[in-house]
Amino acid sequence: PTELGSTRVLVGGVPAPLLYVSPSQINLITPVRLSSQAGSGTTVTVYSSRLASPAARVNVARSSPGVFTVLGAGTGAGAITHADGSVISRLDPLRPGEVISVYLTGLGSLDPPVEDGAPAPAEPLSRAIANVRLLMDNQPAEVLYAGASPGFAGLHLVVAKVPETLPRRFPEVVVESDAVRSNRTTAGGPSLLDVQPGAVRSASDATVTLRGINLPSNPAVRIGNESRPAILTEGGLQSVR
Repeated sequence: PTELGSTRVLVGGVPAPLLYVSPSQINLITPVRLSSQAGSGTTVTVYSSRLASPAARVNVARSSPGVFTVLGAGTGAGAITHADGSVISRLDPLRPGEVISVYLTGLGSLDPPVEDGAPAPAEPLSRAIANVRLLMDNQPAEVLYAGASPGFAGLHLVVAKVPETLPRRFPEVVVESDAVRSNRTTAGGPSLLDVQPGAVRSASDATVTLRGINLPSNPAVRIGNESRPAILTEGGLQSVR
């Protein structure tokens, strides 16, 4: 819908499909017709009933890839799955040469295009017009498909074949769309959640918190070449501190 809870958002004067509305946050899908304004700017205006916010000016890009993550914070373990749909994790890591799926958004224009807020079709598939690459520890993976994820609105998908050799068990994964790089994520492994304080000196105290799934029962955090014992907290998402 383009209206939820008496809330509407106009992007470039066009009503945007809304995914979520709360008193402090709105999630939306940017209108397809903005592709004609790529390289320039447009406005975003929020309406609550008849009241309108001041218009905010935003830039419009042809591509702005962003990989979704397990923690929903844009960093750490990415929303990356095996061919059977199971999430890649520490206990079920990547296998050389397998086919994986990376879930993201922001690949830009699709062919054929998908209507604003409509689920993407499975036949024919809506492929990304941009040149899309998947890098695993800076090593290109063979991209088999890049475009809309069938049955979803605003969700994009890159299907690729893992290189036969990788230097690390949990490689860094980055998607490039027309040479624009996404956020850096990892294929499995824990996610660095927080470091306090933000800057520390040698021999001073710091608290490092990681979060993930299937973490070991006797974890340690390595800083440089030295390991420090850590405390594991159980839960749906485990924490190591």
